[in-house]
Amino acid sequence: AYVYLNQSIYAELSFYQTANGGFQFLSMGSKTGDPNYPLTYLSGTNPYVRLAYTHAWGAQNVMVGALAMNANVVPLDANNFPIFGASTHYKDVGIDAQYQYLLDPHTVTAQMRYIRERIDDDTQSLYAGPAALNSFKLKGSYVYQATYGASLAYTNVNGSADLLAYPSGVPNFGSTANVPNTVMWTPEIFWLPVQNVRIGLQYNYFTRFNGASTNYDSYGRNASDNNTIFLYLWPAI
Repeated sequence: AYVYLNQSIYAELSFYQTANGGFQFLSMGSKTGDPNYPLTYLSGTNPYVRLAYTHAWGAQNVMVGALAMNANVVPLDANNFPIFGASTHYKDVGIDAQYQYLLDPHTVTAQMRYIRERIDDDTQSLYAGPAALNSFKLKGSYVYQATYGASLAYTNVNGSADLLAYPSGVPNFGSTANVPNTVMWTPEIFWLPVQNVRIGLQYNYFTRFNGASTNYDSYGRNASDNNTIFLYLWPAI
């Protein structure tokens, strides 16, 4: 349920459950027991709330908002089937903001998001104890004549140490510091030949991964070894 008042105040209240049974089509791409893309199961009703304020003047507009969500995730067995009973509890609170300048031929957008997450794992299968995870993202983009664009994003994730969630001695994904602390820069260029088609080139550049810039997994892997480049085609129907 949501309401938008006076083109200024937006409020939303949602509840989430597992998309199974007659709603299985909503979880397309994930399936119970799938070894690579298992279906995530939620326990009970999981609330999400959002409140935002928007204001526009001339060719500019600004938005500031806040959000919160509680999610109770059911653990999976070795075959990726749900084990009902204890759950892992995620409690998120966050703030976000956006500024836009929209006046042909220029479009300028700046976005910010910060989320703090508290995790309590009753199953003791994912986290050894109560954990905290902080995520900060900042992005700026520019589009000329609604056709040519470029953007740059900065992502910083850090959290509390946990021997179970971030174990050392695991090739590629382990952490000698037992932390998820990661920093990534994402430059991107894109082209819109028509209004509903976008072609882009994006690069993810890591300066830190799981707590270190070099040898973060104790097997000689560096943060930069996770750098990735994407060439994509994005049609909108």
